[in-house]
Amino acid sequence: MRSARWCFVALLCAGSAGCERSAAQRHCRLGPEHTVALSAAKDFDGIALVASGPGAIAFWSEPSGLYAQRLSALGSVEGARARIGARCEGGLDALARPDDGGVDLACLLQPTRGKHEEAGGLLRLALSRQLKPSARALLGSAGALSEGVALARTAAGLELVWHDGAADSQGVWWLALAGDDAPRGAPLQLSEPGRVASAPSLALAPDGSSMATWAETWVEGEGLHSRIVEWTRAAGTRTLHQVGNYAAMPKLIAHNGRLVLAFRDHREGEKTGLYVAPLGATGLLNAPVRVGRADGTGRPALVACMGGLVSATPRTYGGDYFIGINWLDAQLERSRGEQQFYEDSHAFTHVAASCQGGHALLFIGEFPQLTRPTAALRAVSYTCP
Repeated sequence: MRSARWCFVALLCAGSAGCERSAAQRHCRLGPEHTVALSAAKDFDGIALVASGPGAIAFWSEPSGLYAQRLSALGSVEGARARIGARCEGGLDALARPDDGGVDLACLLQPTRGKHEEAGGLLRLALSRQLKPSARALLGSAGALSEGVALARTAAGLELVWHDGAADSQGVWWLALAGDDAPRGAPLQLSEPGRVASAPSLALAPDGSSMATWAETWVEGEGLHSRIVEWTRAAGTRTLHQVGNYAAMPKLIAHNGRLVLAFRDHREGEKTGLYVAPLGATGLLNAPVRVGRADGTGRPALVACMGGLVSATPRTYGGDYFIGINWLDAQLERSRGEQQFYEDSHAFTHVAASCQGGHALLFIGEFPQLTRPTAALRAVSYTCP
């Protein structure tokens, strides 16, 4: 499979002046691939990856439930996989607890219909080092179209943001938990009522406070409009950037002593791309810079690693679906060529990432095809010295 992937990169670069193969670019490389799990599912609800001890823990949700698997630093499977509970139809997020080797996990539950009806909501799970649930709590509410949840840990405790979606309303909500997991007040709606909000992201600013971001779309006059919004407890909401892509999928990430905004956008004459820009006290510090193509169906993954940022983005080329991987330096410049996780007749649509010190680890979900009806989860290391 590796030879097929490298062959594909060569074909892309052959007709592009932007693909010069310098000696430094050739240093970026993907390691051996490891199969983490196979599934009969038609798709995954969501995946997550957290660094833990010398290795990592992979999480994924499918119709049969929520699962966890410990991995080595290079992505090989360690021990048996664990079933954590019921599926997270609306997505999931996870944070490692360095103090005890456990994990804090948020699972967004959509309402169930039929013989046993259950309301949707945000399930917060505390997992032990052995990946056993030691505490759980159902918080907030979530409708049938809910999609997306994020966690952050401040000095005061965990904070959560999630998307609550129904046919007549789609908003973003925030909730803070105390050290004993008790809610510190009622859930707060962050998004503007009457607008269609998307899945949120949550990160810690350099001062230790949290910042949330999401995209909102609305009708004004005869057209659709979309913007990326940020929220902090101190300043409330403000517009960060107007976008032409109604699935912008914004994400915040701490890098080089500041927060960076990453998002998808569609601009005239170009395919949908991934853009990044640093944040300052008054908004974006400079115009967003395009990283690469991002026209796949899944969300981009970004992680601070190897002195820069690693971005892994679902994208296409012709009829192929694969993951484009780039390394950005401290100035958010892409100084090395893009790598691709690709295999002929396969469709890679999900990706998560963690930093394992001297390299990044990528956790990749494959959508089943007619010629390959089994979905798969794989892990691969990425090194760019």
